[in-house]
Amino acid sequence: MDSQAISEQMQSLLERIRRLEDADNGGWISAVEEKWTFSLADDPTYTLNIPGDFSWKYCRGQRVRLQQGSVKYFIITGVSYSSPSTTLKLYGGTDYDLANSPIIEPYFSMAKAPYGFPLDEAKWRVESLMTSDSSQASPAAGTWYNKGGSLAVPIGRWRVEYAAELEVTRAAAGALDVFATLSTAANSEVNCGRSS
Repeated sequence: MDSQAISEQMQSLLERIRRLEDADNGGWISAVEEKWTFSLADDPTYTLNIPGDFSWKYCRGQRVRLQQGSVKYFIITGVSYSSPSTTLKLYGGTDYDLANSPIIEPYFSMAKAPYGFPLDEAKWRVESLMTSDSSQASPAAGTWYNKGGSLAVPIGRWRVEYAAELEVTRAAAGALDVFATLSTAANSEVNCGRSS
């Protein structure tokens, strides 16, 4: 057997050993051989860079565990490669912020619930609740009015829902239709509910 074949066998053996170690690591796969660096913060979404093309390795929905003073958890919401590095967009929920400081002990997981990953839905939910009434005097037909405020939805794929209670009064008799919508702009409709 030549030295090239022996080297390939050793690499294969080392990779199998590493995978066995990772399997015993609560579902987390080590990425310590990569150099993860902070890039951008737009709380609760963060961006980091990894030198090289790792777009084949990472995908949306994977879980991330890393250390920056303390252990932090994230969900990958975007992956892209542009030479010379791969960019990961991370969502930190309500508890975790990525700081502009060294990232050590990076791990990722394909599992929904690797060991230690917080599963409380409230930590990964973005909510906006209005408890006061809002009104629109003299509305114009066919015009959308933003009376519910706005909500910053992190980058990625999310199930977005809304609920509203509508009340209409009219000075003169006659039929009146009222509509509510969840929209990306104040003057257009994306999804609608109907009430008469």
